[in-house]
Formats: sequence, structure tokens, C-alpha cells
Amino acid sequence: MRSEEGVSHMSEPASEERFCRVLEGRGFRELLSRRNREVGEDVGDLERHVNSVLKDVATRGDEAILEATSKYDGVDLDVGEIPVQIPSLDNLRASLGRGVIEAIEHAATIIRRYHILEKEHTPRSWMDAISPGAAAGKIVVPLERVGIYVPGGRAPYVSTVLMTAIPAKVAGVKEIIMCTPPVFKNLCPGDTRKPESLEARDEDPGHGVFGSENGKALPSSFGPAPEILAAARVAGVNRVFRVGGPQAIAAMAYGTETIPKVDKIVGPGNRYVQAAKMAVFGLVDVDMPAGPSEVCVIADETASGRVLACDLLSQTEHGPDSLSVLLTTSQTLLEEVRGILAGDSSATGGDILLVLVDGLDEAIELANLMAPEHLQVMVEDSVYVLRQVRNVGAVYVGPFTPTSLGDYSAGPSHVLPTQGSARAFGALGVGSFLKTINVAWYSRDAYEGSAAVAVRIAEVEGMKAHATSLKVRLDDGGSDTTVLPDFCGLYGSSGKSPFGEPRKQHVGDRRLARIDGPLGARRFAEVVRATGETRIRIALDLDGPVDFRVSLGGVGDGFFGHMLDTLAYYWGVSLEIEGEPDPREPECGGHHLLEDIGIVLGKSLKKAIEGSGPIERFAHEVVPMDDALVAVALDISGRPHLFWDVAVPGSLVDGVGVEAIREFFAAFSRCAGVTLHVRSLSGDCSHHIIEAVFKAFGRALSRACTRSERDLAPGRSVGGSVNSTKGVLD
Repeated sequence: MRSEEGVSHMSEPASEERFCRVLEGRGFRELLSRRNREVGEDVGDLERHVNSVLKDVATRGDEAILEATSKYDGVDLDVGEIPVQIPSLDNLRASLGRGVIEAIEHAATIIRRYHILEKEHTPRSWMDAISPGAAAGKIVVPLERVGIYVPGGRAPYVSTVLMTAIPAKVAGVKEIIMCTPPVFKNLCPGDTRKPESLEARDEDPGHGVFGSENGKALPSSFGPAPEILAAARVAGVNRVFRVGGPQAIAAMAYGTETIPKVDKIVGPGNRYVQAAKMAVFGLVDVDMPAGPSEVCVIADETASGRVLACDLLSQTEHGPDSLSVLLTTSQTLLEEVRGILAGDSSATGGDILLVLVDGLDEAIELANLMAPEHLQVMVEDSVYVLRQVRNVGAVYVGPFTPTSLGDYSAGPSHVLPTQGSARAFGALGVGSFLKTINVAWYSRDAYEGSAAVAVRIAEVEGMKAHATSLKVRLDDGGSDTTVLPDFCGLYGSSGKSPFGEPRKQHVGDRRLARIDGPLGARRFAEVVRATGETRIRIALDLDGPVDFRVSLGGVGDGFFGHMLDTLAYYWGVSLEIEGEPDPREPECGGHHLLEDIGIVLGKSLKKAIEGSGPIERFAHEVVPMDDALVAVALDISGRPHLFWDVAVPGSLVDGVGVEAIREFFAAFSRCAGVTLHVRSLSGDCSHHIIEAVFKAFGRALSRACTRSERDLAPGRSVGGSVNSTKGVLD
């Protein structure tokens, strides 16, 4: 996790001797020992300054933020200028160009795909018997609100936005806010005049400083940079605030009139930001301590000297206090790298150490001792190294997996422990945004067998009230719930508790079970479809927490967006839908968008249930809404067919074409392989009729997607198919 904001705290550029040195193993050990001691040196002045800012923001809120921003960033803002409107991708394309947006979207897709896979392997909710009649376990839930800090100053750190927001989104965090410093590109340091772009923003309220609704980029000389906002839009950040430094950390930790309090703060920053994060730890959670960036490379004679030299140089771009280390078994390779570095004028600072080791075992020992942020393994027997490396933030294996790829688009988050903290801290990921809740349940019989032990310990500790609360239940404990409730949704298709008892149904059981789904493969799918008319991305989690986010790029965000929210709610799933008409085809309007959303949603459902085991498959619902009454029946059979008999007054419903809505259902049925019958039984209000359709459709999908408690016939393999009286439907 690199610390790279501003330049005021950085030391003078390194001398040539400091820039590149050759050491043996013993000398490297001594250097690491000194380095570890220096990390713990007194930072009294830094802490006093940071604590002063934190206290001021905690006491005076927005007023203190504005004063600190003016004093430390040289930027005079009004309270209304702290929040930043995130422009649509159409406006950002007009400002940045299609190539930049496509690069950000591609990186986001890879990063999101990695963290989706990580989520499938992340510890889940569990509940199990610990003694006869007693059970205990954990419920795993995502954090409610997370704050990410994105440094400003020297460059727009797009990768930081993607690497922090995407794993939080995949984990299921409901709201992600981002703080990033204001950036002046056209003003001299210390000049606090209000830039012209503020007046431009005042003339076009509500559309942000980098774009307006007509797609024309507005002039700008203050931040956040449009690249940062593009990454925020793609990654799913909910709100952005123009605040940096310790005051941003304080605002997210304590909350102000404008910036909400969060549960956890993540992201890199300079030493003032890091000191502020450590100071508020406990009030909120933080990711990890962050220091200068570092890379360690273990290489043998099979590696390319030119490639190694470039890799070592790349990490020096993070600042003059960065560290690049080569541990090599080859004297020839070391001299080759040394010669290339000596003739390279692109170095920007930082240490480069070339260390000759006796063999791979010594290289592994030194790497574990260093506990680097990044480790590159470029040896013939990489498996041997991987099996013994313990202290490292991230490992990149082979000649085509440089740390630079990990910084941007390899998939895993680049937010990593530094300065030896990899001995205790791990990389940021989905698990960083989850918390566990302990659960315990005792039947009366089990309680009677265990209470005596608890009473005895309470009496030993002098806790008389504790002992009384234990004893009173033996005489007046009320009615007994003899069946273990399915707290974590773990009974699965057997319908049995850990004690073999029948599953107890109760109100809210289905919703509670969706905290992390029943046993079996997690049913998740992400599908992206881009055509000459639209681009659609849908992430569907049938077993995730009930959560939904719909963004349609300004087309159909109103009524149809509301219908998609309604569908997700009554379906009871976690659903993200991002849809944008192509700016080159504005005439496509909502028709193509709705049809393409139906295509992608159908493909997402089909992909999510493949290989996940049998489902109930059939469902029907009749739903009233005021004057409207609608019936929906469906069969997830692999046999696509739509029967549509919906009588709606007029051809439009709140500006959305009725035929376009029908095309949405037709496309879904075709691509999901669903037989779908939709019929309106009565109704005079078109809005009520269509809303009842989506409610009934969502409820029917919820029942049909429920894991089946019926076993297939002997010898029948479910695989990616649906169970049927005829065997298995592919």
C-alpha cells in the first residue's frame, strides 16, 4: 500500500551511491535491521499536528474542513462545493476520450472478476452443534458504509479507486464514499483565488465540473480529476467529496454536516493521512499502516537483465523513499542489471539494492525477513519459492507478471502492507469489508447441563448478577424453542438442522437465510454486453444480501429503473444493473436499452444457476396493486417462451413504451430459457398494472430459484441442468 500524496514530506533526491548498491546477504540483513528500527522513531510533531486537525474537525465539522483545505491545500471552497457530482460516462467520454474510459472499464472488469472469485472462497456464515441441544456459529455480513481515500497532488490515481471500491462493492457494502483532495492545475502554489471553473459550475448546477447533460466538457482547473471521477463511476462509488489530508480522515471518522461517518477507512496517502488513520483506529476500522512502496525480486540465471532493471526502476517512481531489491543467485545477472541501471537516466529516486545470495533458500529467508509489499518470482522452480514464502503482501510469478501489472489490472487489489508489516497484515480484499457476528443457541435441556458451570465461574469472579441471570432460567425460563432456527441459512436441501431436526419455518426465514446462502455452490454471475447501441453490465447474486443498484445512464432511470428496483426487491437478490446507450446512437432511446437489459439479465440467471444443484423450477404468483391484478407463472426449464396478455391503457407508461417493456420480458425469456406467462386480470391505471407485473415476476422468480429439497432419481446428475420428470433438461 503505497504512500504517495504531495511532495512536501519527501527527502532530497538520492545520491548515485544511494540509488543503486550491491550487497551480500549479511549486509542486507543489517540494513533491514536498521530500517525496522527507523520505522519506530519518534514522530511527536507529526502526531501533534494531526491530532490538532482531527480534534478541530470533530468539534467544528464542515467549518474546520474548509479552513484546513484553505490552509493546507491553498483552496477556498464553500460548503456546497465539498460534494462532487459524479458525471455520467457519456460526459466523461467527451472530456477524456473513449480510450481512457475503455481502459478503466477493462481494468475494472478484471479486478471485479478476481474479487468475485475471492468472495466465493471467503469464509461464510456457519452454524453447527457443539454439544447435544446446543449450537454456535457466525453470521458474516458486509459493512454498511465504507470511506476510501484517494491521494491527489502528483497524478490522478485511478487504480486506487478501482482497487479499493470494487472489492468493497463485491463484498456487499451498501454505500461507498470517497474523499480526494482538490487539485489546482492552473494556479501557483499558495494562490487561493477562486478558479474560473467554479463560476462555470455555478452556471450549470448539478452536473459537476467536468461535464454537462449535453456531453460538452466544462473547463476545469480544480479537482477531482475527471479520470478519478470516471473510475468512481465505473467502480460503483456512491458519493465523492472534495476534501483531502487529515481533515478528510477526520470527516469520515467522526462525520460532519456534509460528509457521513463511515465504518471503515481504506486507501493510501502521505504520512499525515496515515497518522490520522492510525489515530482514529478504534473509532472506525482502517485497512493497515502504509509506508513507502517496495518490491523484492527473486531471480536466477533464467531471468532477463533488461526486464529486471525495468521492474526495479518502475517502483522508484513512487517516490525517493521507495525501495527495490533484487535477490539473485547469479553473479552474471547481477552485473548485467547493474550495468543497465548505471546507464539509465530515467531513475526518479529511491533505493535499488542488488543482493547476491548463495542459493534460493537464502533468497527466500531474506524475502521473509524483509516482508515486502510486492514479491516477484522469476526463477526456474517458482513452485519451490511459493511454498516457502510467508511474509509478503502480493506475489507475482513469472516473467510476464510484473508488479506494474499488479498495480493496475492483474486483478488482486494493490492495497498491500509495507515496511515489514506483511508479517502481520494481509492484502486488502473482499474479506476486509466483511464482519462476523457470533451466534449461540441452547435448548432448555442443553442449558440445564451447562448453566451450573457458568454459575460457578460467575461466582468465582464475584459477578453475583451474572449468576442470578443464569439461575433464574432454571425456575422461570419460559417456553422452550426446541428446534434450532436457521440463523445462517445452512440447512440446505436436506431441511435438517445440525441435530437432524426438521427445519422450522418462520416469518423472515427466507430473507435471513440470504445473509450468505445455503450450502452448495454460490450462485453468482456477472455478464457484460456491448453493442453498437448499448453497453449493459449486470451482476446477479441469488444468495447474496438483498441489495440492488440500478443506473441506466439517464435513459429510463425514472420509471423503468424503479421497476428494476422492485424486481430485485421481490426477487430477494443482490442485483447491480448498469446500462448506457451508446452516444453515437442517441436515437435508440429506451427501446434498445430495455431489450438489451432483458438479454443480459436472462444470461445472468442462466449462468448463475448452472451447476448449482436442483431448484424448485416452477412458480406462479397473483399480485394485486390497487385497481390492478396480475398473474405471472414461469418454468425455468430451458424452453424459452413468452405469453403476454397485458392490457394497458395507452402505449406509454410514465414515458416508457409498453412494447419496450414487453421486449424486455421476451428477451429475458429467450436468453434465460424460461417459459413465462404474464396476464393482467384487471386494472385501469397503467402504472399500477406494470408495477404489479414486476412484483409478481420478482416473487415468482424467488420461489422458482429456491434450492430444491427433492433429490433427483438415482444416477441423475444435475450439472448445469434443471431436474425434470423426464430426467434432466439441458
